Amino acid sequence: MDPGLVDSLEHMGDLGAVKVAVIDVETSGLSPEEHHLLQVAVIVVNGRGEELLRWSSDIRPPRGIFGHVGPQHIHGLTRGRLWRAPGLTAVLRQLQPLLVDAVVAGHNVGFDLAFLEAASRRTGIALPSTASLCTLELSRRLDPERRRRHRLGDLCEFYGIGLERPHDALADAEATAALLTVLLRNFDVVRPADVATLIRTQGPVA
Repeated sequence: MDPGLVDSLEHMGDLGAVKVAVIDVETSGLSPEEHHLLQVAVIVVNGRGEELLRWSSDIRPPRGIFGHVGPQHIHGLTRGRLWRAPGLTAVLRQLQPLLVDAVVAGHNVGFDLAFLEAASRRTGIALPSTASLCTLELSRRLDPERRRRHRLGDLCEFYGIGLERPHDALADAEATAALLTVLLRNFDVVRPADVATLIRTQGPVA
């Protein structure tokens, strides 16, 4: 967590000044050290949930593991499609400025950040230090007795959020951004300081 960024939220007067980068990644597997990013998407919104920009990119895997693109039946990313994609270094250079001065949000965001951190180490491209919000944890905090499922698709159905292409990074990021807006409303977030409080009280996802 970037304490400087969190502290700055305490001094903002309007949720519209809060920058949130909602991220989602698709990968060749579950281990950040053994597997690789195949797709990344970011939707930047302000604290009121108003979209500021969107960006996404496929990522060409390293040549030595190119044949191993993971569960195609889930993410739909084929070797032929990924062969035409930019490499990891080029993608991180595009991603880097989108995260500056932003709270990063995602559904089980620790998974996404772990892969981005591993990619940063592999390429030597430093990504900005940032604070994060996890929509999975926020949803579970609103349901302490676990009366409903908290997968992204289940929550989209529960809250009436469209999700037409599950496991497409941009579609998942778009749905997560909409979900985040609903969750912040349910936590009675009306000031940037309220966002800071959620970040400070966030714990591991159980």
